[in-house]
Amino acid sequence: FLKNSKLSISGDVDFQNGFGLNVQGKVDLSDIGKIADFPIMGEGNLRWSIVGKKPNVQLIFEPELKNAHYLFLNLGDVTGKIIWEDGPEILKFENLIAIQGRTKLLANGQVELGDNESLNIDVQVPNGTVQDFAQIFLKFINENIPWYPQNMIGQLTGLIEVRGKPDLDELWAGGNFEVRDLEYLNEVIRYA
Repeated sequence: FLKNSKLSISGDVDFQNGFGLNVQGKVDLSDIGKIADFPIMGEGNLRWSIVGKKPNVQLIFEPELKNAHYLFLNLGDVTGKIIWEDGPEILKFENLIAIQGRTKLLANGQVELGDNESLNIDVQVPNGTVQDFAQIFLKFINENIPWYPQNMIGQLTGLIEVRGKPDLDELWAGGNFEVRDLEYLNEVIRYA
């Protein structure tokens, strides 16, 4: 099942406290293949805790991955915390950092999948480059924006906000970016 991963497990399960399990080790997420119908990849260390008593069980993932890919995003190196709260069906992102080249993304927020489906996620881009940012979204760019100038360079900072419901008709994503030293075809824009 997990032919390229090696994990160890410790802890206990009892009727009074429920789960108290800790899993850790080296993983190759291509062993899993897909999560929620999306391909997942990445190699590195994973700490995974399963804690609590039904219906309030939490799955806490703390990855330290290289070359991570998910949701068709080329995320690069990923660290931070992802928490699944099983009872209320909430997926939380706490200081989830992705570094692609010289670009850093910092995600915090949550996705509620229970009766009150909603997304509320902020992704800060404290420092980055236009070219690295394009690499994160390369599959989308290649399939939907074939005219995108791949050789454009520059610096950027900003914030991406994702709000609404998981249904694409009710999902809103927007961003506010500051771009500096944007260069394309020998033309330079110092600030935009």
